[in-house]
Amino acid sequence: MPDKSNQKLFKQLDHLRSQHNLGHRFIGLIETTNDGSAKIGQLERVASDFELSKEMTRRYWRVAQSFSKAEFEKLIADCEKNETPLSFSALFLLLRVTPNQERKKLLKRVIAENWSVKKLESHIVATRDKGDVKPKRHRGRKSNLLQRDRLPGELAQAIGRWQRVLDEIQPVGDQQNIGEDDLGRDGVKNMKAMVRLMKKLEKNVSKNTPKIK
Repeated sequence: MPDKSNQKLFKQLDHLRSQHNLGHRFIGLIETTNDGSAKIGQLERVASDFELSKEMTRRYWRVAQSFSKAEFEKLIADCEKNETPLSFSALFLLLRVTPNQERKKLLKRVIAENWSVKKLESHIVATRDKGDVKPKRHRGRKSNLLQRDRLPGELAQAIGRWQRVLDEIQPVGDQQNIGEDDLGRDGVKNMKAMVRLMKKLEKNVSKNTPKIK
């Protein structure tokens, strides 16, 4: 392989390493909830601090959780040996594959045969009906449970947005960004009642939502 191609490969793998290292930094900053997801408030703060989207921050965090530094360095060595690039998108796609042993087998094949991300995704979609791969979406009752499992976090975000609006309405000294005159006394009263109701709903949902493993 020409030196220029080698340089391109090493540059790509170095970039992948930096993404993985960043994910490991996030592990120390973002706690895991009981269902294995990231705590929303911490995820949003880290995303803001690092000037990343919340979704990209979550992906870095999840990939770093799934591949230890030792496992990752072995992947890099395999890529260099096979002169094969490996993208972060491919690693994230592989998180759909369960159990872990099946994921490792497929990853070896991806590197050995130099699969593109598109080919990997097609393979995952084609094989998931056999039970080899964790589907992106579940059907029937389990799908409903998965959606319900996300409700507490989504409600917490909604409550936070409404609470910030209320905080703007409440006077601070002589200053007030939004006054009752703008919304009317009934409007403010109804908004406060809505926040109280949403907090009560969040508490009930959190208590009664089954945890999906």
